[in-house]
Amino acid sequence: MNDVASLLQLPTDTIVVLAAGFLGYRIASVGLDRGHGSADVIFGSLVFAVVARITAMAVAAAGGSVWAATASSIVITCLVAMLWRRWGSTWAYRLLRAAGVSTSDRHQTAWDPLRVNPALRPSQIIVRRKDGTQLMCDRLDRFAALPTRSCLFGADGSVALYVTDARGAEDEDWVSQDVEGPDDWGNLMTYVPASEVAQLMVRY
Repeated sequence: MNDVASLLQLPTDTIVVLAAGFLGYRIASVGLDRGHGSADVIFGSLVFAVVARITAMAVAAAGGSVWAATASSIVITCLVAMLWRRWGSTWAYRLLRAAGVSTSDRHQTAWDPLRVNPALRPSQIIVRRKDGTQLMCDRLDRFAALPTRSCLFGADGSVALYVTDARGAEDEDWVSQDVEGPDDWGNLMTYVPASEVAQLMVRY
């Protein structure tokens, strides 16, 4: 609490810059911050705080009000963070690989980039459970407009999908499932805990 009280005693424009920087860091690292330490949070926030500070100074130099500078610094920082997350980080890692500097993208597992990269759009998912049964969602694009999108990948390895076909451990053929149901019921999504997933196959 003492640390928070000390921060609140800082000048208002400094608090705004730091807050905008933290928002930028959260946007840029959402879903990827597992394993981040205090240094990652602090310096990641400071990088975006620089963006917020430059924006506020530019608006003030142009004759803008304090409120305009505050709003602009927050909005621009969040936009820069979104652009970095969507395109900037991808191109930065490609440049490092092309230059022979590093092949790492800081993902902890091979599952992470598949889970959080919106550019990767799976067309088919097959989940084999530990009891041998298999669940398939075919043609995921038909569910893309739903609030949950076509599927959900958990950070722990769990999967939620619309099961269009299922196959028992001893079955040779897939059995079609009525995933859509009556019009007023909505679509049925199935959640498979990570503890029950033996294998996950994803087609892109």
